[in-house]
Formats: sequence, C-alpha cells, structure tokens
Amino acid sequence: MFSLYIQGGSFGRDTRCKVDRDQFLGRWWFAEQADEKLPGILRRRADGTIELELLTKMMEEDRSYREIIYGLAGGKFFSLCSNVSRTTKYNFAAYGERSEIWEPSYVFENHELRSKDETFRVITFTIDGLQEWSRISGITKKWTQYQQGNRIEHEISRSEPEAITLLMNGYEIHIRSTFNSTPLRWGQEIREGSQVWVQSNEGLSMDEWRAKFIHPFRRLVQFATKTGGDIAAISVEIPNDNSSIEPKGDGNWIKISSNDAKKYPKSSDIKGIYRPLFTASDLAALPDSLNEWFGLYNQFPQALDALLDLDLAPRSMEETCFVTSRLLERLCERFESSRLLDKATRESILKLVEPLLSNENREEITDRIKSDLSRRSVRIPLSEMIREWSSVLEPLKSSPEIAPWVASLFLNTRNCFAHHDPDTCMKAARGLELRALASLVRGLVDVEISSRIGLTPIDIAAVLDDTGGLNLAKLLTRFFEKSKKPDKDVQSFS
Repeated sequence: MFSLYIQGGSFGRDTRCKVDRDQFLGRWWFAEQADEKLPGILRRRADGTIELELLTKMMEEDRSYREIIYGLAGGKFFSLCSNVSRTTKYNFAAYGERSEIWEPSYVFENHELRSKDETFRVITFTIDGLQEWSRISGITKKWTQYQQGNRIEHEISRSEPEAITLLMNGYEIHIRSTFNSTPLRWGQEIREGSQVWVQSNEGLSMDEWRAKFIHPFRRLVQFATKTGGDIAAISVEIPNDNSSIEPKGDGNWIKISSNDAKKYPKSSDIKGIYRPLFTASDLAALPDSLNEWFGLYNQFPQALDALLDLDLAPRSMEETCFVTSRLLERLCERFESSRLLDKATRESILKLVEPLLSNENREEITDRIKSDLSRRSVRIPLSEMIREWSSVLEPLKSSPEIAPWVASLFLNTRNCFAHHDPDTCMKAARGLELRALASLVRGLVDVEISSRIGLTPIDIAAVLDDTGGLNLAKLLTRFFEKSKKPDKDVQSFS
C-alpha cells in the first residue's frame, strides 16, 4: 500500500512515515490534452518534496504551468494540482527527446480532480506534537509484582476515549484518539496518537483550507507546545450523498499530499519545554478561545510566524530579541489611548526643531515631522503592558522600580538593532543581559497572547516558571541592581 503524505512548509511532513515505494512509473496527461499520454515517473526527492518527470518531444512548446495533470501509476489514479515546471532536461543521446520536471502543489490519490478550486467540507489531519497537546489516551496500565522471584506483570488495556470538541465560528472541530499496534517477536508495539477532524459550514478548496484553518491551527499547537507541529497525514471526505456528515461518516476518504510546505524538525528533535503552556482541554472550556487565536493570527501573521519559527530553528540572540520585540510592539497596540503624544508636547517639539531647518524643502520636512509626531509612541504602551504584568512575571514583580528600567533597556536595544545608532547601542543590552532581556520579552509575549485567548495569566506564568522559561529573565534583577541610573529614560526614540 502506498500513500503520499503531507510534507514540508505550510503543512509540514512526517519523516517517520513508511511508504512502500518512493517512485511510480506510469502514463500521465494534461487535463486539456487527454489524448496525449506521456511516460513519466512520480517520485519523492531526498528533501521529501514530490516531483513528476515527464518524457516529451523536443520540438513541443515550452510550458510553465498546468492546473491539472492526471496519471495512472502503480495501480492507482493520481490527480496533480497546480503544477509548475521547474527545469527541463535535454537528452542529446536520444535525439528529439527531453524531460520536464513538474512540481505539484497537491497530489490527490484515487480521485479525479476537476479543478484546483474543487471544494471539500470535511478534512482530517494529524500534527506532530498534537498528542502532547491534546493528552487524549484510553490506555490504562496495571502492574502486579510478585514477592517470589521479583517478577512483575504488566496488564495493559485500552478503551476508546472521548473526543475533545472545540468551538469556532464556521467550523465543527473534534480532536480524536488514534490507535495502532504492531506485532513484534517478543511482544506488541502499541502507538496512540491524536487526529483533528474538522467540518466547515461551507466547502473550501485546498488552498482555502490551508490558509483559513490548517496553517493557523498548526501555529496554535506550535505556540502551546514549542514543537514543530508538522502535518503527518491529511485526507478529505467526499460524502456518498447530500445528507449531513457525521464525525465518523461513511463517505469516501481521499489521501492528499502537498508540496506547498516547509520542513520542520520533529518534536523529538527539539530540546525545549515538554509541558505545554495550555492544552486542548483548556481551550475546550473557553468558547471564544479559537476565534480569538484565529483573529490574532490573521492580524499579525508574519510577526507570529517569525516568532514561532525561532522555536524550531534557533538563530542569533540579536535576531531572536529583534523578532520577539517586533511582535511585542504589535501586541502593545491594544493600548491605543496612550499611544500618541499630547498636542502640547508635539507643538513644543516643533518649536525646537523648526529654527534648525534650512529654507530648502522646509515645508515638506515640517509636514513630515508633524506626521511622525502624530504616530504612535512605543514607550508609553510598552510601559503600560510591563506594568500590567509586573505582578505576574519574574523579575518584574521583584521591585516596582524595575519596570521602567526594563522598558528603557528594551527600547534602547530595539532601536540599536533597527537603526544602528552608536549612541543608542552603547545603552543597549549585550551578552548575558541580552539573553535575559530576550527571555523576559518572550515571557511577556506568551502571557499576553494567552490572556487574549481567554487563559489565566497567572497559570501561564506558573508553567513558564516550572519549565524554566524564565530562568534567564530572572538575571535581569542582578543587572538592574548594578545599574547606576535605573530611572533615567532615553529622551529620543522612534
């Protein structure tokens, strides 16, 4: 049995899945040229992506994109969707032949796809790290130890656990348990996992499923577990009739593979916290939690993606601190009322600046300064956020004076990375102090986001403390005590 599983970027891939074959030789044809069957090989490359190599005539026109390619190979029917021609190889030994390399966005197994916009209402997938996040298990263990011979017997039983139901506008979501066992020579290997079953109120194409649900949901699991969150398998269901679809319906399930993805490390390869910030059961008790997360992700997609990628592929401490700081600034936007400088302050700044301007382009420069002064101020909302969580996070709750010092250190460091001003960089965090600042900023982000989706900040801070997430941040207390002028703020900032 052969299955093409989800792989790489927006979906991810499970490098542990076993496939019987890595390539299939067969006949392939373009949807608009059904009479012209071409020999070709569908293969999985070393990096996990899938490609189709077609043997064509030398004189045929160049082609760069085909919406649908069909094929018969290995006793199966394939539909390749959104195909892009990457390279062309010319075989000069066999005159008149060339091979084209096509990369599909999706591969449907045993389904004749009519259009790349074909819609599906029900989809299932599994995520690396989902079992740790859902904590669904029906396995019970019973140990019996005998006095004589120090013999211990293990009795293991399993019953189907109840699924976790999550609420979200437009979707019905169930996280269900999966189970399989493999006979071994001296025993039985059992493996329990979790699967996401989702039904949408309206049909969605694969591109829409990826953008609207799968990618944001995977990012949610990544945020909670600090693991890769790779999609291991994905299937869509075509019901047999127009009746309502139940979670265990008898429709036709179609396995799909995707090349529109990015490779992430497995959760077992990532060294980090093993206790999630929160679990699926925590969100099940909060009716609006998923709506809040999806809204937050749609508001800051690039900033959240950049932050979560840091957990999977650590970079330099400077880049880590800069990426985390950018997201924290965006999260500070909820303090809208305190973002702007008051009118009197703006006018006083203009009076100081205008005499220094030259006559050339004086009016244009003055208008630009007025616009800049009317934009948001970073320091005030940042100080308010730090003050809000000062009773929750270490080291902020160690002293009431440390909050403004942290805000000043944060802004100097952020401005140094952004503008590379020598005077500002002299006041920026470096070395161990930079690592401690980055740890605290990440703690602020975790608490802020968790509180927005309805979780209790104190509980999130307790998890961070128990898992060592704030160990480096606590060192800021030492740097604060060594600071000679902790209450002196920098007057210029952007």
